[in-house]
Amino acid sequence: MLDDNRILNFEVQVMDENNWPERSLSYACRTFDQLKSGQTYLDIKPVYHIGFLDYNLKGFTPEFYATYKLLNIKNHEMYSDKFVLSVVNLKQIDKATEEDRHYGIDHWARLFKATTWEAIKMLATENEYIAEASETMLQSYRDACVRTYCEAVEEARRCRRGLEIRLEQAEAQLHEKDNELQAKDAEIARLKALLDKTTSENN
Repeated sequence: MLDDNRILNFEVQVMDENNWPERSLSYACRTFDQLKSGQTYLDIKPVYHIGFLDYNLKGFTPEFYATYKLLNIKNHEMYSDKFVLSVVNLKQIDKATEEDRHYGIDHWARLFKATTWEAIKMLATENEYIAEASETMLQSYRDACVRTYCEAVEEARRCRRGLEIRLEQAEAQLHEKDNELQAKDAEIARLKALLDKTTSENN
């Protein structure tokens, strides 16, 4: 997500793959390397990478919203405020601070945790941006349902056509076998007639 002053990266991860710090750093660094020909390093826009995780990061104190920046490890002086990594822990919503609630971060977290459209609609009444996001989610869900239905119909047609082809092939094989049997019956009848004629002549 890009505006005039900063670049925002959002990612949601529900399963702990034991690689979030490295993964988030990798994504943020790729985004930070944004200069085009003719630009200077001062043209670099701040990058904010925000991860919504549905698990507790191992080795980190559990909290709802954590932000990490480049700091001097001795005196904590800021090295740069253009590279920011944040983690929203969806399992720690109850630990949201007053500041977190002021900026509505807990609302967004509840949106990701919602399991029914009723819960999403309730959140939408409390925040206009969530209302817009929920409408997009609903439309995407409808589109996905329509797409799934169309894919199912197409798959059914393919299966039916496949069965029709196999039936046609089986009928062709039966017809061929029937012709072979008729030819054999005709040959047997011819040989039998020849045998009867030979027997009669010999008598």
